[in-house]
Amino acid sequence: MADDKDTAAGPTRLLMVEDNASDVEQILHLMKKDGFAVDHRLSVDDQEFRRGLADFSPQLILSDFSLPNFDGLSALRIARAEAVTTPFIFVSGTIGEERAIEALKGGASDYVLKEKQGVLTADAGSDQRFNTGQSIVRFGIHEVICVPMKG
Repeated sequence: MADDKDTAAGPTRLLMVEDNASDVEQILHLMKKDGFAVDHRLSVDDQEFRRGLADFSPQLILSDFSLPNFDGLSALRIARAEAVTTPFIFVSGTIGEERAIEALKGGASDYVLKEKQGVLTADAGSDQRFNTGQSIVRFGIHEVICVPMKG
């Protein structure tokens, strides 16, 4: 597709930590609908996540907060040790305010609540909605997609 938001090297490599197949489908559908070309890998446990980091070299990590055999904070700690500069965004329906603050202090780039409407911007550095988003500046992010999970 000519209007896909590909990088010069091809689609964005996305590593997802998610155990809900319908959430995975919805995120990928919304990203495609908004013109983002994505090559994704899915992990639901520690081993799959480490393998995804090593073998796939993701450009972006989206992680649920709670999974049956793994959790987002563990994934974040691993990512900060093994993929220091890769943006890590929580996409969760169970992350509370205190845990969101803990995640941001632990190195998460941002978080999106699954039940809320998302935002899309092509210039996150100058978008006023991201004034306090120091992670955008720190990681040099120029495009941000935050997808709504319902509706």
